[in-house]
Amino acid sequence: SSTCEVIFHVSTRIPSTGSDWHIKMRHLGNDEVHIVWSEHSRDYRRGIIPTEFGDIVIIIYPLSADLYRIQIDRKPEVPFFGPLFDGAIVDHYVLSGLVRATAVNASRLKRSLMPFYHAFYEDRAKCLEITIQQHTEQTMFEDFAENVFAPVLPVNAAIVDVTLPSESSSVNLNDILQTSDLLPSQMSPNTSRQRVVSK
Repeated sequence: SSTCEVIFHVSTRIPSTGSDWHIKMRHLGNDEVHIVWSEHSRDYRRGIIPTEFGDIVIIIYPLSADLYRIQIDRKPEVPFFGPLFDGAIVDHYVLSGLVRATAVNASRLKRSLMPFYHAFYEDRAKCLEITIQQHTEQTMFEDFAENVFAPVLPVNAAIVDVTLPSESSSVNLNDILQTSDLLPSQMSPNTSRQRVVSK
């Protein structure tokens, strides 16, 4: 949306062939929020992906009857966030939306704890301010309004007629040939010979 942009590193879709497997682990490990799907009988262990990041881990455990148990593992310095909470049981109809909203809220909360953090709207306002400062042309309002509502072409501008002839303005070829009979002096000799030959 216009206020939220999310990038997911999906481990099963990142290629890891040959010796570049560490690149895959670097992408996954450097994320501050991890979403884990676990079908194991025991709880997910944080040390499976060794990283200094991964401040928030949202683990989804499928249960019977299309229900899912949510486990939220967060570092001590991260405050509470929602809408999901540790131990929540949710239906499969609302699972994707709630997990996504929880991940976005967790990421926003984690980023807000960083020193010198700027929200997206602050960065956008700064970019607009810089653009205005660098590209503003001093002018009077009357001149601006005149240029908007009654623009004048520059002196060196070329004017090209790009209008297509309509059916009402189309001219018959015979009418042109008859008109050329009346004005032979305006026609080139080659064109006149071609016309005579074509009769």
